[in-house]
Amino acid sequence: MKILINILTISFLLICIALTSCRKEEMEFIETPEETKLAPNTTITDLLQRTSMNDGSIDNIIDKANCFKMKFPVDVEINNGMAVKVDSQEKYNTIETVFDSFDEDDDVVNIIYPVTIILNDFSEVTVNNTSELNSYSNNCHGENEVDDDIECIDFQYPITAKLFNNNNEFLDTVSITNDAQLYNFISTLDDSDIVTIDFPVVVILSDGSQSSINTISNLEMAISNAIDTCDEDDDYNYNDDDCNDCTVEQLRECLLNCSDWTVNNLDRNTNTEDYYVGYKFNFMANGTMTAINPNWNYSGTWEASGTDNNIIVAINIPSLPDCNNNWILHEIKQDSEYTEFDLNLGNHKLRYESGCSTSAVNDTLLVQTLTDGNWRVNYYFNDNDETLVFNDYTFRFFNNGQISITSSSDTNSGNWNTTTGNDFELELNLNFGYVYMLREITEDWDVVEITSNSISLRDISRADGTEDLLTFEKI
Repeated sequence: MKILINILTISFLLICIALTSCRKEEMEFIETPEETKLAPNTTITDLLQRTSMNDGSIDNIIDKANCFKMKFPVDVEINNGMAVKVDSQEKYNTIETVFDSFDEDDDVVNIIYPVTIILNDFSEVTVNNTSELNSYSNNCHGENEVDDDIECIDFQYPITAKLFNNNNEFLDTVSITNDAQLYNFISTLDDSDIVTIDFPVVVILSDGSQSSINTISNLEMAISNAIDTCDEDDDYNYNDDDCNDCTVEQLRECLLNCSDWTVNNLDRNTNTEDYYVGYKFNFMANGTMTAINPNWNYSGTWEASGTDNNIIVAINIPSLPDCNNNWILHEIKQDSEYTEFDLNLGNHKLRYESGCSTSAVNDTLLVQTLTDGNWRVNYYFNDNDETLVFNDYTFRFFNNGQISITSSSDTNSGNWNTTTGNDFELELNLNFGYVYMLREITEDWDVVEITSNSISLRDISRADGTEDLLTFEKI
């Protein structure tokens, strides 16, 4: 009997050992480090979700709403009925190009409904008319108001998360490959979940630099420190990136070579440009400036510093406070009739204009600009938007009047020269011979606008008065 009991006892122990061994094979016990653990409803999960939420400001040129964006494709009509199919982010630049080319027009975008909008949480909603769209946009924060999304830092994907149960038993691995997945992953966490992040996690700052993060606390610090370190572009000013290639030297050249600047536009919530009718402003190389009207002479100072879209223009004329600010240079524009530069600071705006440009000056500017780098067609309108036809072409203009045109399958050549225009003082003449499709833009184009990275052209048919538009953009 005792022998039987011993046998049963040994058998029971062997079974327990076997079951324990099987359990160890099925479940992996891991002590989850606190510095990699992601707990729901904490500061770090809030920051992760705010950084990964859908940013709706990228298409404000269409919908003027920061908390959602349009799902491609979207059909719109701009200004005088030009139809544009917005099927990529590049088409926002197309619309901007048309707006920039004709300052005298009202910049209007009419959306063709129905459209689908993507909300902050990446859910999608079909909108059938302007009233329905407004019901969503009215819930967004306004221009440059503080909102929930964090745009000054991004994650380099994939990010790997591991799931455990309450016994620290490993359950699953989740690979997160984009913002939508991260946002939804954070949304589904609850108090019973135990989650760790595989470090390092690489973050990308607004200046393009990268940083490798190794703990939850350091990730929380990195995101917190990045908030408000960049312009989130939460305004409706679609063209506030037009100084990508501006320099202080370029601005100084304009200010010193042109004289008798006038205030063409002013918004300081006090006076308007009408108050400055008759004033002539002149900028001196030594940093002084004058403002003269028929009755008074005023003096002050100016200074410019910075690069690209962050050039600061400090103007101080004690007797004319409307002009005084540490302005941000928004754009420099030169065409065959005038030179102007725009200054912005928040909702405040100031534009100076001078009639110093001549066709000869602009001819030199056009040649210098065109022969500096490669170009592509950013917009071509001939009864319809036909920009896509030229997507595969790269143009290189040479000083000898030759043009090299390359595509993924071929290389062609053409000719160019400048002459006096019809409706504008300067004309760019393009000749691509019998090259298929390029014949479309073989034309004598009036030069509407020249900037450091774009050339806007227009041709009005003498037969029926229809207007064709062509814009080259530097690559």
